[in-house]
Amino acid sequence: WLILQTCAVGWIVRHCDSLYNMSIKILRPYITHEILRHGLFNHFCAGENVKEIIPRMEHLRKYGVGGILDYAAEAKDDGEPIKAPKAEESAAGASLTARKYDYHGEKICDANALIFMDAIRAVKDATPDGFAAIKLSGLCDPRLMERMSSCLIQITHLFWKISHDPATSKDISKSPYYAINRDFKVDRETFKKNWLDFFKVEDDADVQKMFDKIDTDKAGVISYLQWTENIRLSGINDIAASCKNKGPMYEAALNDEELQLYFNLIDRVHRILGLAHEIGVRVMVDAEWIDIQPAIDHLVLTLQRQYNKGDQPIVFQTYQTYLKGMHQSVLRDLARSQRQGWYF
Repeated sequence: WLILQTCAVGWIVRHCDSLYNMSIKILRPYITHEILRHGLFNHFCAGENVKEIIPRMEHLRKYGVGGILDYAAEAKDDGEPIKAPKAEESAAGASLTARKYDYHGEKICDANALIFMDAIRAVKDATPDGFAAIKLSGLCDPRLMERMSSCLIQITHLFWKISHDPATSKDISKSPYYAINRDFKVDRETFKKNWLDFFKVEDDADVQKMFDKIDTDKAGVISYLQWTENIRLSGINDIAASCKNKGPMYEAALNDEELQLYFNLIDRVHRILGLAHEIGVRVMVDAEWIDIQPAIDHLVLTLQRQYNKGDQPIVFQTYQTYLKGMHQSVLRDLARSQRQGWYF
């Protein structure tokens, strides 16, 4: 009761870092850490290692409570300077709504990947039927994820634009991303007409080929699910390069440096999930702040297609159900899983 009441005092919460540093100076580290360990830490955390975690998890299991192991550790900074990505001025400022990892270079991201892998091994030892939680913002520069999210938003906006008459359709650029209606389809003629309005093409037949590639059902119309299955983040540069005007789509495309960082992120995630798949541990990818969430959604869906096709699904998404339009987002992802043959 006392711990919860203390955590409800706004002044303490706002100045916790200063109070901690003051205590370190006055009481010294050992006494400060012992007070925190036997107070706050033991109340909110399962333990510092697998040996301490196992009794807590066994106690909870008696009451039918499982566990999601969130490994609250980060690699130490090795002094590598922060590298700002190109076109940073086009990235929106993130409003922090979840634990945020500071970016201190690719080596730190590699080290964080090893920490997440330790968490997966700990789940295997301490609570095999539980989950390991990972935050993708610890595996790359969060500003890269903001750029990725901007690009994915523009891909969604583009589908709306090529599906509607620009003279009569509403402007959705200010609409919340998850609240944008995607329950419509575009036919071949509308697709061709609007595509030619936005992009330069050498031959009209190229547009027809693109439509046929996306129309995997050969129904003569394209749905949003088909659109997102075929328009990939890594290939958006080719589309952006053919823009007639340097608008939002052109500005949102990732440059070569950012694409390399994106591929580095993919490599780290595959190493983590490869281990999880090997030892049979389920991984829950945490939702984070809204400016990077579209990128997280995109990556999780890509990973679910690969790791959730066997008898034991490995990758699970987290949905922020307080956001407008999230119910439809869940239904779309469920439809994707049924369409593509993987466990939701």
